[in-house]
Amino acid sequence: MLSEIVDTLPTQIGVYIFWLENEPIYIGKSVNIKARVKSHIQQARLIRKEAAIVHNATRITYLTTLSNFDALILEAKLIQKTQTSLQCTLEGR
Repeated sequence: MLSEIVDTLPTQIGVYIFWLENEPIYIGKSVNIKARVKSHIQQARLIRKEAAIVHNATRITYLTTLSNFDALILEAKLIQKTQTSLQCTLEGR
């Protein structure tokens, strides 16, 4: 379950990826990865778009960065590379 995975996430700056099997379904960045992923899970109770990510995800991975700017650049590169399925929907919220 994703809530168990959250406990293992770092509180550092970086990029996180929600996966459905081997397909990334959402890529995000945060100054606190653990807190942001927790926020996605909490918002899933109220927001349909968040629920789609959380309920479809089978795992979460992350990459820490040295700065918020580095995380922003990495997030953009990963999104461009993968063209995630739910990314466009969520960016429009």
